[in-house]
Amino acid sequence: MNIKSIFAAIIMFIANILSSVKDLYNSIFNGKVDISNSTTVPEIPITDTEYIADLTTVPEIPITDTTNIINPTTVPETPITDKTIPDSTNVLICTKEKEISYNVYFEPCDSSIPYLSTCLESIGEKSDASYRTTIAHLNGMEDYSKTAEQNELLLKKLKDGTLIKSIETKIETITFPCDNEAKSDAIEIISTTIIEKEKDLKVIVTSLLKEVEGVKGCKAYKDGRGFATIGIGKLCAGEVKVETQEQIDIKCDKWIKLCKSNEDIQYEWLDQDIDSHLAACKQKDNFKKAYDNCNIFRKAILISMCYQMGPDRVATFKKALYAMYIGDWNEAAKEMLNSDWHNKKDQSPKRAEDHAQVMKTGECAPYCSLKGWS
Repeated sequence: MNIKSIFAAIIMFIANILSSVKDLYNSIFNGKVDISNSTTVPEIPITDTEYIADLTTVPEIPITDTTNIINPTTVPETPITDKTIPDSTNVLICTKEKEISYNVYFEPCDSSIPYLSTCLESIGEKSDASYRTTIAHLNGMEDYSKTAEQNELLLKKLKDGTLIKSIETKIETITFPCDNEAKSDAIEIISTTIIEKEKDLKVIVTSLLKEVEGVKGCKAYKDGRGFATIGIGKLCAGEVKVETQEQIDIKCDKWIKLCKSNEDIQYEWLDQDIDSHLAACKQKDNFKKAYDNCNIFRKAILISMCYQMGPDRVATFKKALYAMYIGDWNEAAKEMLNSDWHNKKDQSPKRAEDHAQVMKTGECAPYCSLKGWS
């Protein structure tokens, strides 16, 4: 082989190399080959130009469901599927006008003034005997006789700003939801509510009396005051004292026979006696005023006292009842304990202490475990 042939072969070899390099260059930059394998550069044919990525633009994604697109400037509305939400348009409202009584109090006078009349005059009020009597009656002193003790109590209230000057009334409109049958018959609905509250009170009083009186069944006994008793504190022959068991059995004979034929009758006696004792006590003006100012637990305590002692004796708790009437619960509890009921061992000191605690706080303790109290 001559030099010319050799030179031609070299030129052809170099041309082939350059051609291969050119093809490789074109393949790499046009995305036709996978260069992960450095030993081969296979050519991949392009059959679908839709998938060639244009590096300068972001391809548009077709939107087929616009319901899931969230506009960042708005909060998407969530459909309400809970049908328990009340429709206010379907609620029928009953209304009733009710007369409300409220107390108007004297302006307090200077605490250094020693006399009631002088204290009244210092705040521009009348001070004559007739006016003082009117004020005393208004504040629960039905037996006001102008004694120094009575005037001192009125003076203390006046200085404290708790002496009632008058009782005013106003009309309030009560609104409440009622059913379609009741419609505007508000009086009937209110009466039903009152009855339900009375039922709750009866449950509370019944459980209290079972606790403090004890459920003795058909065995007659002598209570703490010496009276013949049966069942749940039921007096067999009124307030007549007895000494022996024979005397007790004689006084309670007919009650014992009734009870033995039906032991549950003791609960009927209790229910009847609660109503009769309360009705009798409400005939006492100072008791009624105090009772009307009490919540349900305090009412139960007053009924228990009435059940145990009777209306006449309960009415002698004048200071305690007056304190209840004006809402001075600490004083009411104090005066309940300042009594033979608490201080004499043959009476009911523990019962008095527990009852006074409820009167002071207006809460269930120490009777919270009883039915209806919690």
